[in-house]
Amino acid sequence: MTDQQSVTSAATASRRAMTAEQRAAAERSRTASARLRTAAGDEAPTGPAVVTVPVGATPRAFAEASLSENTIRAYRSDLRQFARWRAGFLDHEISEPYELEQVTTAPVDPTEVAAFLADKANAVLPDGGQRYAPATISRYVAAIDWEHARRGHTPPGSTPVVRDVLKGIRRTRSVPVRRAKPMTLKALQRTLLKIDVADLQTGALGTRDQALLLFGFVGAFRESELTALTVADLRLVDGEGVYARVRKSKTDQDGAGRIKVLQQGANPVTCAPCAYVRLSRLMAAQDARGEAGLFATLTGASLAVHVCTDGLGADRLPPSMPFFRAVSK
Repeated sequence: MTDQQSVTSAATASRRAMTAEQRAAAERSRTASARLRTAAGDEAPTGPAVVTVPVGATPRAFAEASLSENTIRAYRSDLRQFARWRAGFLDHEISEPYELEQVTTAPVDPTEVAAFLADKANAVLPDGGQRYAPATISRYVAAIDWEHARRGHTPPGSTPVVRDVLKGIRRTRSVPVRRAKPMTLKALQRTLLKIDVADLQTGALGTRDQALLLFGFVGAFRESELTALTVADLRLVDGEGVYARVRKSKTDQDGAGRIKVLQQGANPVTCAPCAYVRLSRLMAAQDARGEAGLFATLTGASLAVHVCTDGLGADRLPPSMPFFRAVSK
């Protein structure tokens, strides 16, 4: 028996020894810990971050900076799935970190990777549907290839056995892509009209949400692009609209950047520059005069008239501040 097989057998025996109650308790513990980390702000940010490498960095540091944190996080998650499979865990079974510590994911024989892919392709849900889409299985191959390449081994995905199995999975297990219905301008207008930007209790939240919806609709922003916008990235140009600088995005990992223009709309309800002005004035008034400034700005606020031609007002926001910031009670 090889060392790997010994580790796998030991992990499987330990898992089988756990009762269902113990496994449930372990899962609750992990869930509680995740919630505590989120509440403490320890979770990694979801928006695009500036990648910095110190002076004198090693080649490996630069190589690791070639991928985004989100991509590396996704690869590591997929590699855990591969390690679970090698350790004998089923999809519905809980595994502890210590049970996977000695399970290697590179180098691995391509035939074993092919068996892993076939097993995932054959997995079904209780209702008979496919548990894993071909796109998910392809991502597993990308993660395994990445792990092999970074350790100096030949990526299994480049071998005929893995390549042919993956091609067969795509041909025989393809499923129609389920796409959400697009938001129409009329539906957006109905949604925005339900937001009361003058309410003293919910007006601040409504003003921010209205701006988020309009920026996303008019500028076709990704969620990460919206959350990364700072005050300095936005500029109101009289007669033209709002110029928004997208410093980095999912499709621009090198940070070349681009400018999006949110033009003035004919209807003040769906005018993105008006939403920008309302939110800017509201946050600036609160920062300058506290609750008194907040309530004064909310009082009489309306979506019935254009405000984008009136300018931002005397109070200004710090350039480095996130534009779409959190709103508390």
